[in-house]
Amino acid sequence: MRKLHANGYDVADNLLAAWAGVGFWPVSSTKILDFGCGSGQLTYRFRDLGFDAYGCDVHDRVSYREPGDKRYFGFGEAATLDTSDTTFDRDRFRLPFPDDMFDIVVSTSVLEHVIELDSVMSEIRRVLKPEGYAYHLYPSKWVFIEPHMYVPLGSLFTGWWYFLLWGLLGVRNDFQEGMTASQVAEVNVRYCKTGLIYRTKKELRECAVRYFNGVRFVDDVYYPDVRWKVFWTNKMRALREPRVLRALSQTLKMRSLVTMNKKPLNRGEGNKTRATTGRARGRTPAAAARSRLKRRDRGVLTRWRRGLVRRLMGNLARWLRTVSFRLETPLPPLEAPSEPVPSDTSPPRTDDEQRLDVVRQSLIETFFNGNTEYLETEEGRADLENHLTHRLECDRTVTVPWLNRTRSLRGLRVLEIGCGTGSSTVALAEQGASVVAVDIVASSANIARVRCAAYGLDDVAFHVANAADLPPEIAGERFDFIIFFASLEHMLHAERLQAMALTWSMLPPGGLWCITDTPNRLWYSDGHTSLMPFFHWLPDDLAFKYSAFSPRPSVRDHLRTGDDDEMTRFLRFGRGVSFHEFELGLAPLDLLNVVSCQAAAYVERVRAANGYAELSTANRYLKLMIEIAPTVPPAFFLPSLDLIIEKPGGP
Repeated sequence: MRKLHANGYDVADNLLAAWAGVGFWPVSSTKILDFGCGSGQLTYRFRDLGFDAYGCDVHDRVSYREPGDKRYFGFGEAATLDTSDTTFDRDRFRLPFPDDMFDIVVSTSVLEHVIELDSVMSEIRRVLKPEGYAYHLYPSKWVFIEPHMYVPLGSLFTGWWYFLLWGLLGVRNDFQEGMTASQVAEVNVRYCKTGLIYRTKKELRECAVRYFNGVRFVDDVYYPDVRWKVFWTNKMRALREPRVLRALSQTLKMRSLVTMNKKPLNRGEGNKTRATTGRARGRTPAAAARSRLKRRDRGVLTRWRRGLVRRLMGNLARWLRTVSFRLETPLPPLEAPSEPVPSDTSPPRTDDEQRLDVVRQSLIETFFNGNTEYLETEEGRADLENHLTHRLECDRTVTVPWLNRTRSLRGLRVLEIGCGTGSSTVALAEQGASVVAVDIVASSANIARVRCAAYGLDDVAFHVANAADLPPEIAGERFDFIIFFASLEHMLHAERLQAMALTWSMLPPGGLWCITDTPNRLWYSDGHTSLMPFFHWLPDDLAFKYSAFSPRPSVRDHLRTGDDDEMTRFLRFGRGVSFHEFELGLAPLDLLNVVSCQAAAYVERVRAANGYAELSTANRYLKLMIEIAPTVPPAFFLPSLDLIIEKPGGP
């Protein structure tokens, strides 16, 4: 989703506020369907907030946290394997959920990708409860910069000649780098036919009223506190960015459509309505289909003006075709950067299959111990894909850019505690850092070594050790950046304090100490280990006994072996961390300088809220903790600890 950059608020929090604005107040038992879930981030965010959330899409692109999470997602039958193609068989399309299941269906930047809108509206009506709501965020048809292709007025003009013109001017999205102008034009034309269709409010209303009694456009509820000056300020800032069109496309204001009070149509009647729409207007189904295509491609010009423009542009297109081959091959780049582009502004790297095959083979042989029977299951394939690509993509696009914004990693000596299978190690080393990676599991460290070698990263040293007892060749060194990657929660309590004190002493004044992706003991819900509320608050012995009620089989069943080590295995499976360890292992809180937190803007908004009425349950709890302990940095009150601390004494 392309949220407004003016406020930086959490997407789920904005949606909750918008729902309150239309009279819907979700509670913990509310069932939410994220229609068009994509990578699943919004679905997981709602689940982290305590809601019973599910996701669905036509393609499976979810970055699963755990293999068992597949039960929260469902997928339709896409026409092709191309993820940009969202066409499907309208007669067979069906959401993989029962009737009357959800209280609310939400979609963000999805409606513009729905070719068969009638089929989708009918299925949303089916899975909604009679009193349920559907809330859709979508970009307007009249947006100046089309947000997917970055082409000005690309939502109105979809001809090959038009895309070729902008391709010759160097306009490309993140997936089209290296393509010629004619290739870009062909890709964009195909995308507009199979995966992109902008509709007016009138067209959306005409479709929605066939399935819902209540249809409202509430464009302002998603941005209740943002004034027009903020939008224009962000547009002015975008003009200073290296890729102006891309930056401008990120500042668009989304539109909102709410449908409610579904009409009592059964599945058969809904299909009949869609199938006979063309005949009801005196047209055959084929003629109705052609009419839909014409409506999709038409612009804002009147008929007599359109004919004149078509003739002029046809002549221009013929001329461009004759000279494009001369321009594309020898045309030099408009501006060659003198330095590599930073990670937070460059498009994601594409890994070639040969490199991935090397890492895949190492994972199968070492991490999964050659268990082909497990890897042939759907859960096993998802687990392998998560270790192979999903974690690396998350580190490249989320974690490492955050670290880079705090201090550039280029040329720094970095100590990584908990390197795992090397996804984070690769992402760090790609930024030019000299990395020393440590993991307690030898097999994981070996895979990380193979992965770095496959990516051609030489400035990485690996050690198998417990962070509480580092070997002398590491403990005697000094590092600019020390990062605990999802590892502190897997240590015993004594090991945590020893590891924190030891690594803190290895930092020079002004050095940075970071912890990321670590569950917070103070949060009311455990989304890491047991998936139960209040689990982090229980003493260890009581938590171990109570884990028998966990909905997660690996916690409920596999940890109970009856031997003397079962308690240790349970603690290493993951227990929450809080600011108390930081005071005991590093320094008193008043001496800890928290210089960065991934959710800083979100915290500030909750802190500034007047009262609790307009906040969600999670935000009310966060605001309450901030009020109870105002001297504790708010970064220690978030569900996950993702913060960077600077050691005192630096310049």
